[in-house]
Amino acid sequence: MHAYTQREEMHMSGASFEYVMGIKDGGESIEFQGDVDISDLKDAFIRDKLRISMADLEEQLEESQDTDELFIARIALVAIGTVLCPLSGMHLSSSYLYAVSDTRNLGIKNWTSHAFRHLMESIGCY
Repeated sequence: MHAYTQREEMHMSGASFEYVMGIKDGGESIEFQGDVDISDLKDAFIRDKLRISMADLEEQLEESQDTDELFIARIALVAIGTVLCPLSGMHLSSSYLYAVSDTRNLGIKNWTSHAFRHLMESIGCY
C-alpha cells in the first residue's frame, strides 16, 4: 500500500509493520474457525454474550489469582484488541478464541501479517 505525505510517497508493507511493531510472523496461519473445541473459552470469556467484552477481560485479569492457560489467553486477547488489532468498539470477535485456544503456540502464529492486514483494512474504511 502507498501512503502519501506532502513531500514523498511512502510504501507500507508487512516488513515495515514488522520493523515498527517489533513482532515477527511465526510461520503458522491464524485460524478463526475449525474443529477445535473452544466451549471452555466461550464459557470463560463470553458466557451468554456473542462477543468478547474488553471490559470483562480487563476485570477478569484484575481478579486472576493464577497464571494458567486462561490467564495467558486473556492477556493474548487484550493484546490483540488493544495493540495488534485495535478495535473501534469495546468488543472483540469471538472468532479470536480459535486463534488463542492453544496458548503454547501463540508465538508461532503469523501475527504480523494478520495485524498488518487489519491495519490496511481499517485505513481503507476511511
